[in-house]
Amino acid sequence: ETRFLANQRAIVYTVCELNRVPSTYEQILNEKENREPLPASAERFRPETAIDQHRTAPNEAEVDLHISALRQDYSKLSPHEILTIQLGYFERMLGSAIAYKFNKVIFIHGIGNGTLKQAILQRLQEYEDIEFRTASFAKYGNGAVELVIHRNQ
Repeated sequence: ETRFLANQRAIVYTVCELNRVPSTYEQILNEKENREPLPASAERFRPETAIDQHRTAPNEAEVDLHISALRQDYSKLSPHEILTIQLGYFERMLGSAIAYKFNKVIFIHGIGNGTLKQAILQRLQEYEDIEFRTASFAKYGNGAVELVIHRNQ
């Protein structure tokens, strides 16, 4: 139920139409042929290709979530805004890795105060088919998590 109080303004966005939401990533990939071509600037935001820019080997990627790797000008952002950007990017890359059938993804979260790491680990608890562990200490210290995405086919 949505309620609006008199004399208040609101911005309403349609995120998706429920009858158009594909139920699986397979359907998303299968619908690819029926889509209208996207402009080049929008192509990089397709879920199934976004992870490709972080590819390190076939079906493997390394994603740096440091705000300096995600934004050029971040000096005026609040800590909450930074965390929101980092988590949004994590979600996008995770979804893309799943859709694009990646087997291994390393997310570099850094040390900091541990907020980003805890948010990532909490999110990963929701996936039964993703195994995660601290990435190579020799290479990343305590600042990265390694995901192994298992396929249930």
